[in-house]
Amino acid sequence: RGEEPNQEKRRQQLLAAMEARAAPLVQQFSESRTTSQLRLVLKNVRPDWTSSELAIVQEKFSAIKVDTAEELFKQLNALGSRGFNQKLKDADRRPLKKETLDAIREYGDQERSEALRGLDPAA
Repeated sequence: RGEEPNQEKRRQQLLAAMEARAAPLVQQFSESRTTSQLRLVLKNVRPDWTSSELAIVQEKFSAIKVDTAEELFKQLNALGSRGFNQKLKDADRRPLKKETLDAIREYGDQERSEALRGLDPAA
């Protein structure tokens, strides 16, 4: 026919499929308090991510035993973004962008230094 495919329609279809697939994950990862702390970190670092995208990333992390923000920061600092992504690949999960992992690590470093300066009332 020679018609151009409707890219916006295709994008909407893909998003709908992703949302449907992620719905059980969203519920699973919205319930727990420790995962909500991790979810908050991810939301702060990537405010553009949807609930489905956050749940998918949390599922990736869960596959490598990263269920808290503390564990995420610990592993990122120990492994670096390349090593962390290799761990995801070894668990048959797609890696995250280096920029995202670097931003998460910087966020964790900032949180830690604020706590050490006494800005965190829990410290």
